[in-house]
Amino acid sequence: MKNLNRYSVWRPAGLTLRQLRWLGVILPLIFLGLLDLVRHAVWPELLHSWPGFLLIGALVAAGTYLFSKAMFDTIEGMQARLFEQNRALEAAYQTVERQNRQLKALHEAGLSVVSDLNLDAVLGRVIGLARELVGARAGLLEVLDEEGRLIRRIEAPTGAAGLNTDPAMSLEVPIVARGHLLGRLYLAEKVADGQVVPFEAADREVLELFATQAAVAIENARLHSRLEALAVVAERERIARELHDNLAQVLGYIRMRAASARRALEGGDLPAVGRVLCEVDEAVAEAYADVREAILGLRSRVGGERALPDALGEYLERFRQQSGLEVEFEADPAAREVRLLPQAEVHLLRIIQEALTNVRKHARASRVRVGFGLPAEGDRRLRVEVADDGRGFDPSRLPGGSHFGLAVMRERAELAGGRLEIDSAPGRGTRVVVEVPIAEAVRG
Repeated sequence: MKNLNRYSVWRPAGLTLRQLRWLGVILPLIFLGLLDLVRHAVWPELLHSWPGFLLIGALVAAGTYLFSKAMFDTIEGMQARLFEQNRALEAAYQTVERQNRQLKALHEAGLSVVSDLNLDAVLGRVIGLARELVGARAGLLEVLDEEGRLIRRIEAPTGAAGLNTDPAMSLEVPIVARGHLLGRLYLAEKVADGQVVPFEAADREVLELFATQAAVAIENARLHSRLEALAVVAERERIARELHDNLAQVLGYIRMRAASARRALEGGDLPAVGRVLCEVDEAVAEAYADVREAILGLRSRVGGERALPDALGEYLERFRQQSGLEVEFEADPAAREVRLLPQAEVHLLRIIQEALTNVRKHARASRVRVGFGLPAEGDRRLRVEVADDGRGFDPSRLPGGSHFGLAVMRERAELAGGRLEIDSAPGRGTRVVVEVPIAEAVRG
């Protein structure tokens, strides 16, 4: 019986459990049928002697052994294949899970890095999020200008300039936008389970995808900075032109009244001289106030790290000191977390300044309130209201100069993509409401 192990045993492959079940029934029946056929056809007297019984028993035992071995080998082969398939599925599942985690982290990192338009904040987030994505201990971000010259170097943590340059322990990825190299991102010493381990190919793939999003964020931040600078320059030029025109008018008026005073003085009409001098004094005082407000407007800078509510709050404090009016400022906390386009911020601030100038010049008010908020939760508009307790007016019956000022305010609101409303009547004050669309919400 020991010699049976030398022979090749039939091992059916590729069988299903259903087929194996039927083979377990059919093969023994076939074997017994063949054995009985041989006994009847070849050796009919086989079962009439002990040697015949022993031979039949040996054949049945051998057949049973071979059949059992074949069946169990088949089952073991199926188990081995199932085990390998399970291992492959587990490995595939782990790979998919890791890729899902990386994609989720990459998506969140992309949203985070493009949520800010301040260049310094964007660069800091790029290096920090890149380290988090691949588990790097240190990182370095080099930023280039349009000529390819190095203009910024950001290390995380500080002192990371001496990075590990071992190819297995470091990664270098370019940051490219529209075919232009914006910078390079270096990471070193991946940490996993408290141990420094080599970077994997998947780490480079993730970092390259993130570098694409980082390039978009850096380019957007640069464009935003340029828009802010252009908006500020354009606004200062406009204020300078208005200031020049206003002063030219005032100086022309003073010159004309001075000539009248000289003629009155030559004619000995001293009361007329006194009246003219009083008119000149009022004109000079008005011009002086306009100049101070223009300078105040130039100092009220928005953009960058300086949010519009902060700039507005500082302007209102200086306006209160110069005008002597009681000023109340109410800013909705939710409204502080939104941003406008640079031009819209400038236009909105100038509308508020013009409304306050009108209060000082014409309203004869003692108190003015500025409200800064959102019309409703989830609304994509920013609402600013300037209300005074002055004498009010009929909007349909305005003198030419005042009508021009309100027209400029409406034009600014339209340029900012919004609208302006004026609610006033004689004896009940004036309320100016402007609404402009929100560009984005600031993410923490």
